[in-house]
Amino acid sequence: MLVISFRLIFVETDKDMKTLVTILFTIITVATYSQEVLSKYPLFSDIWKVNVVVENGKKVDVVTPINAKCFSLNTSYVEQTINETEIEKYLLESFNKFRKEYNALPVTQDAGITKGAEEYAKKLASSNTLVHDVNLPYGQSECIANISFMLLSKITKEDGNINKIIADSYFDIFVGSDAHMDILLDNDTKTYGFGIAVLNNSIRVVVRGK
Repeated sequence: MLVISFRLIFVETDKDMKTLVTILFTIITVATYSQEVLSKYPLFSDIWKVNVVVENGKKVDVVTPINAKCFSLNTSYVEQTINETEIEKYLLESFNKFRKEYNALPVTQDAGITKGAEEYAKKLASSNTLVHDVNLPYGQSECIANISFMLLSKITKEDGNINKIIADSYFDIFVGSDAHMDILLDNDTKTYGFGIAVLNNSIRVVVRGK
């Protein structure tokens, strides 16, 4: 397993100090690491956009809010309004919308696969790790990621139902990994399950297909 990195730019501390900070957000992938443009797939996100910049002669993806130049450290709105159960209700609809954007066929949700994904998401959250399940059931594929609340910091009440917005963005986090996207958009995989666990200002994401 290797790591793909998105550079995330954000400003604004809780005291509104305009301090520019650059951090690295990582997701686990089986793809080859590259500092070039990270994915062949465009990002059709409602809340994020990708800008390509050149650093030390190499192209890298800089992820920013879609309607702002930077993220914020103030995540109080997300903390107060996020509802794990509410997000789960939208995930199949959101996934089929996501697949349609990339011309993939609609799929169904499997209760058994979802149960396994949910259990593993909670395990990832409680252990504070981000590694694939070594006991993944035979024939299933798996994508995992972490969504920091900071990535959701520019969502406001005026944008609409935050839990629906998060569900719609749940799959966008994988766009930086061609290997993950190939799993999520596979037309030979007909059923999927989704796991989500919210803990310590972040969301553990697990998607499994069969």
